[in-house]
Amino acid sequence: MSGRVFVVGDIHGCLEEFDELLRLIQFDAGSDRLILAGDLVAKGPDTTGVIRRAMELGALSVRGNHEERVLSYLSGKRRLDGSEHANIAKKLEEDERDYLERTPLYLRVPEKNLLVVHAGIDPSRPLEEQDPSVLLNVRGVKNDGTPTMRAQEGLPWASLYRGDELIVFGHDAIRGLQLREHSIGLDSGCVYGGELSALEVGARRLYSVPAKEIYSRPLNRRSIVRLPVCRDDELREGRIFTVQIGVDLNGNPEQALILRDSQGMAHAYRNRCKHLPIPLDLGSGAPTLSDDGTIVCVAHGARYRAEDGHCISGPCQGEWLEPLRLRKEGDALVLHLEASDTTS
Repeated sequence: MSGRVFVVGDIHGCLEEFDELLRLIQFDAGSDRLILAGDLVAKGPDTTGVIRRAMELGALSVRGNHEERVLSYLSGKRRLDGSEHANIAKKLEEDERDYLERTPLYLRVPEKNLLVVHAGIDPSRPLEEQDPSVLLNVRGVKNDGTPTMRAQEGLPWASLYRGDELIVFGHDAIRGLQLREHSIGLDSGCVYGGELSALEVGARRLYSVPAKEIYSRPLNRRSIVRLPVCRDDELREGRIFTVQIGVDLNGNPEQALILRDSQGMAHAYRNRCKHLPIPLDLGSGAPTLSDDGTIVCVAHGARYRAEDGHCISGPCQGEWLEPLRLRKEGDALVLHLEASDTTS
């Protein structure tokens, strides 16, 4: 089948946001392909609605750790009586159950050189030798090379992966979007009040929609700093605001860039080029937008798309600006920064 290929991060029962994302990407079930990175279920308001929508669209999905829990209850492997996963399992129609049972641990799309997996891999092992629990749960690799599901231990597995296939994954809402040359993490924490994100694979184009509300509180909740930026109607296409968000380890100011793309969506990025760790405007306070709406680094000419921060030309082509979380609250645009975002 020709057409675009999209991968969507962890939906967790957020049907309204899923539908909004599909409208944003203008998904065409007749020509496009849709792959879900797992964890369609649990925590959010409408698990069965998400499964049903995926089935209606002919979407493929890899298995996430939360689907695994539902299926383990159904098979009798785990006693989860009274749990959310048991309650989900009891409500599934036969075709919905079949859909979950058919989900593989990973999916390959050879013509796109793409591998989709829920959590990730052990970078030291071939795919065929991966432990299923790693594919479902891994977040990092310890100093001794052991995979771990704890984000606080070792390094992100994706930072160590250098394979030829692009791996797109979800699961790690703690780290949020992870944008690397060889791997892209799409769990931007929709169910926790973040965004639901999708990747158009061939174009390496990101799309995100904000959560309607906070449906679930993460167990490892980080401190959030709210920083009002401007009135929503002040941010017009073709204009960039800069906002100081802290200082780096050397005491230099750190800024966020706030702008609106040609589709009217507002975005925020850390004001730091991916070629060299310097401000895109060299600290002038006047970042440059070209006539085609791309953000230009004045030092060496790198050009980044406004809608997702992807570098389309220049010395760091293929890299991404670091996204920051921007919310509309009433008439205002407000940055939601984790405490670690306010220093670097």
